[in-house]
Amino acid sequence: MDKKTFDFWCSVLRHGERKVSPVGEKLRPEYQLVIEPDGNRHLEQTGVKDTYAITQSYKQACSIEQILRRAQTDPTVLQQTPSVYGDMVAYPSDLISATAAVRRAEALYKNLPVEAREKYGTFSKFVESFGTLEGIQKFVDNIQTPSADHENQIQQSTQKNEVTPNE
Repeated sequence: MDKKTFDFWCSVLRHGERKVSPVGEKLRPEYQLVIEPDGNRHLEQTGVKDTYAITQSYKQACSIEQILRRAQTDPTVLQQTPSVYGDMVAYPSDLISATAAVRRAEALYKNLPVEAREKYGTFSKFVESFGTLEGIQKFVDNIQTPSADHENQIQQSTQKNEVTPNE
């Protein structure tokens, strides 16, 4: 922890400065992501939700008496659970794995030719293009079959950026 951060937290602890959290508040602000034409992003408040009213709207469905009453006539009520099917093996299972995946993508972006990086502009736009036909076309158009040396450089760069549990 650097000195500035340390001094900030010491100040907070000394003076008892507290921030109000929306957790437990009856009204909660809603925000929407706004992307401006120049690519800047910010959140704009679009309204306010009454969290108490939303919670109360589930009262009947969550009532144990109601559930048991329905289960007497329809025994499948207690067996209904939504199912998700898919190959989840490659998905990160924790924050460390997710951070490592982002760092590998950053290393891949940094190792692109300068012309290819210019087409994407920023790393976030590079990531946003994943899975789109336009993004794949940009990537394929600018990538030649890498030499063994280039593949070794990418591998070394990726290994340097790996996140370990000790960090």
